[in-house]
Amino acid sequence: MAYFEDIPHRPQRSIFTPSVSTTYFDKVSKKRTEIRQENIPPRLKTMEQLWWWNKGGEARPFFHYPYFMYSAGHAELDLAKAATKEAALFKRDRASSVLITDSGGYQVATIPDFFDWDSPEKIDKKRERLFNWIDAVADYSLSLDAPTFGASPDHKALKSFDDCLAFTLENLEFYEARSNKNESVRFLHAIHGSTIDEQTKWYEAVKGHRHYGWAFGASTEETPFRNLKNLLRMLMYLKQEGALEHSPHVHVLGMGVSAAAVMYSYIQIMMRRSGIPKFQITFDVSTAFRKAGESGFLYTDFERSILGRNLEATRKATVPKTGWEDWDLPMGHEDLPKQLDFESPVFGYAEDKDRIMPKHLQPWSDGISLSLMMAQNLWLQTEMYKDAHDRFFTALERLPIERGLSDQTLEKLLLSVASHFSKHKELKSIQENVWQMMYLIHAEGIMPPGWRRGDRGMSLEYFMAIKSMIDDVFDAKNPYAVLDKYEAELSSYLGGMVVS
Repeated sequence: MAYFEDIPHRPQRSIFTPSVSTTYFDKVSKKRTEIRQENIPPRLKTMEQLWWWNKGGEARPFFHYPYFMYSAGHAELDLAKAATKEAALFKRDRASSVLITDSGGYQVATIPDFFDWDSPEKIDKKRERLFNWIDAVADYSLSLDAPTFGASPDHKALKSFDDCLAFTLENLEFYEARSNKNESVRFLHAIHGSTIDEQTKWYEAVKGHRHYGWAFGASTEETPFRNLKNLLRMLMYLKQEGALEHSPHVHVLGMGVSAAAVMYSYIQIMMRRSGIPKFQITFDVSTAFRKAGESGFLYTDFERSILGRNLEATRKATVPKTGWEDWDLPMGHEDLPKQLDFESPVFGYAEDKDRIMPKHLQPWSDGISLSLMMAQNLWLQTEMYKDAHDRFFTALERLPIERGLSDQTLEKLLLSVASHFSKHKELKSIQENVWQMMYLIHAEGIMPPGWRRGDRGMSLEYFMAIKSMIDDVFDAKNPYAVLDKYEAELSSYLGGMVVS
């Protein structure tokens, strides 16, 4: 059992907890020869090399990332069967990894017969199986809830907001009445409701039940807490209520753009400075796994965005289901699709003799191909978040220096940057003078010659503007008035962004 504060060298930033697919756990829990008899990549000596949440062991993983999420809603709930079918989960090193489990609330909302609503006995039996599984594997878990977006007049039991809240309270009471519950699991209560009044009512109803934190849905534009103003408003309300002092963990469900990751980190910094020193934001998204499984998408690189609101975007190659005409071409060969000529700890580096070749990703949909693609996608995604954070926080550190530049130096810098930008719209690697320009945009409001300030502005300029608004929220005696003042900017901050 480990918690976030137990992991050595834990970053003082928001933490990405990738939502791992059932397919991934199923495939990496097998032996290689159970999946494929031939064409096994020499680099993949055992499937345990894809257990990236483990730090070491006999088979050292290709890379180490200690945080992840998995849902009880699509897990094998028979613990005896699960120990084999999802061995990678049950054999994880619990001293060096942290698992948040989703309780199955999403399935409650989206699958009408997830529970047998006509049989209270079967509902209790299903609850017990879900809670037994959570107790067996989780460090943290969302409480078993009924999200209000699943309410419908046609639903057998969840016809309204009040029905969803009532069922959630039943689940909380059921868990607390269990004599064999695992007291070490830290539960997070998701806050639901489409209006402030509903969200407040939900909080008041669940706050008395055992918990260590809170959760908010943000997967679609229709989800209330995708809206940064709504999220900040609820966080300030929880802070004023004293609800974060002993329950300082907040998880955001279904949001994975780098812009959100960085802003969550800044909110975390401000919340800690305001008197909640253990405050921690985590967030999840499943695209690294889902995109590989659905479409054969393979993340090969990421691009730093200069224009627009997001800081980074992944570049994807599509692995063809039919294969390449010549699978034996080495990486770097001129006839090889260029988008597949990349390096990583999963696929290997230029000097590696056992580098993953295109032929190793055939057949496209088998467990070895999918597992390699999913692991590569996840590694690239974690690198993208690191880079986005480095850009933003380096900017914060440099601002005081940039404000002190002389007029002569400033003019020279402006001309140099303008010349540079006349040749490049999107840059993979950014030269030092370009970064200085980005800081100056915020520090002095200066734009390069020929540039016009758009509605969205440039990436760091836009980020710094939002950062200033968050500063005002935390500095204000009445944060709600400040939130209303910046409603348009904060409400549109993540609107329209593709969850990647």
